[in-house]
Parts: sequence; C-alpha cells; structure tokens
Amino acid sequence: MPPVSPGFVVPETVGELRSLLTGCTGGGSVRVHLPAGAHWSLGGQPLSVSQCDATVDGGRKFATLDGGGMSRLFDVAGGARLKLQHLNLINGFAVQGGGILVQGATLDVEQVTVSTLRAWGGSGGFVFASQGTVTLTEVTSYGTSAAASGGLVNAESTSTVTMLDVNATESKADGGYGGVVQILTGK
Repeated sequence: MPPVSPGFVVPETVGELRSLLTGCTGGGSVRVHLPAGAHWSLGGQPLSVSQCDATVDGGRKFATLDGGGMSRLFDVAGGARLKLQHLNLINGFAVQGGGILVQGATLDVEQVTVSTLRAWGGSGGFVFASQGTVTLTEVTSYGTSAAASGGLVNAESTSTVTMLDVNATESKADGGYGGVVQILTGK
C-alpha cells in the first residue's frame, strides 16, 4: 500500500481497508485514500472504527462503498472520529442506521453522495446517532428511508447534528417523524 501523500495510504482491497480501520485503536490515527473510481462491496459486514481518528477519502473520482443491501456501511463507536469525503455510499441496510451507526463518537461527512440506504426496523436511514456528534456538509441524498423515524438522520441521547448544504430527495420515515431528520433529546 504505497502512500499517496504524507500520511495517506491506498488500500488495494476492501479487506485491506477493513484491516486499516480495525487495526487503528488506542487513540491512533489512519488516513486512507481509496483507488480512483473503486467500487467495493462490503460483503455483508460493516467497516468498524473505534478509539481511532480515521479519514476515508474517495478522491476526485468518488470511490463507492456498497453495502449490497446486506449491512450498513460503518459502525463508529468508542470515542472514534470518522471523516468521510468524496465518496458514494450506497445500498446500506440495517435495523438502525442503514448507512452508519454512531455511538459515543464523531462523524464528519463532506462532499458525499448517499443513496438507497434503509433502516428496515428502526430509525436513521443514513445515520443513527446515540451520544454522538454528526456533521454533514455538501451531502446529496437520494432514497434514504427508515421504518420508524429520521429518513436521513436520527439523533438520540444528547447527540448533536449539524447540516450544511444537504440536498435530500425522496427521504422518508414510514412510521414516525422526521422524513429527513428526527432529533430526540439532542441538539
């Protein structure tokens, strides 16, 4: 995995990406630049980030991470900070957080396109946050949904959500509130 620029690594497979993210613990950091135009299926297992400061950059050709309708794309917990930029995030499917589950962690999403993400049994079609901080900047969303609340984002338990220049089309909550955003006891 040759470095792209100082501090960035280019994994050659989704397995290498998974190893880089799960291997980063104890307050460490990892900066990943995905290959130009890559389209990687996660094979039914979300990528996990815990106790790490991680950046995943899809480059100017927007690499794609695909849940294949079998899993969410990321689990972010344990005080981790995950920054996602220049990516297409598609076909996520989970009970809560069809795209990303944030628990006691920070998520920054910038210049990302999300589509076909579903929380099939709960809330947060794209993101479900509990005691987390979520910032979405220049995000384009199409077809995110939740069986309960928060078709795009559901935030609970003192979570904070900031959204800047977010375009959500066909985002819906089938059984609750917040076709785009539902915030319960958060900011």
